Amino acid sequence: MSTLTESGPRDRDDLASYFDRSAYVVHSYADRLEHGYARPAIKTAKELLQEHPIPFVCTSNHTPIPVLTFIRAVLVTLSFVFLALSSALLASAGFLFMACMSSLVAQILLSPPARALTNLCISIFPTAALFWSYTWVDETKTFVGSGLGFKAAPKTEDNTNASPRSEGSMVLQDPSQDPENG
Repeated sequence: MSTLTESGPRDRDDLASYFDRSAYVVHSYADRLEHGYARPAIKTAKELLQEHPIPFVCTSNHTPIPVLTFIRAVLVTLSFVFLALSSALLASAGFLFMACMSSLVAQILLSPPARALTNLCISIFPTAALFWSYTWVDETKTFVGSGLGFKAAPKTEDNTNASPRSEGSMVLQDPSQDPENG
């Protein structure tokens, strides 16, 4: 048997009033949706059906087809991407497993100089991969940093009144409107 404290009935009243307020808000949103959008759409659809029955039936039946086609194309593309990524992951895991097993077998079966050579080859691979990736990143930064491969135009000495902000920028001008050429 439970005993009620002094705050028990008041907590129930607060909870009931909170529920009533929440239900009122949900009801007002649903009412606004029904009267503002759903009923006018149904009324318009009925009018269109009475005025133009054949075109209305044809367009209303075929409207979802482009949307469904797009969704299907997206899902098919995503499934191919997932298949390709999972295949690549499986292949790389298999390659790493075979490399580890072959190095383990080589460590067990080979003589000490051959083991040293195997350890050297195994340690050179990640070092070379890191060096190559660093070189690639450095080349990419250089390429992007130089304005996607475009070089700045050389500075000419005849433009002495140019502002310092316009150094290195180019202005293309139509030769037919050049004041020097008439």
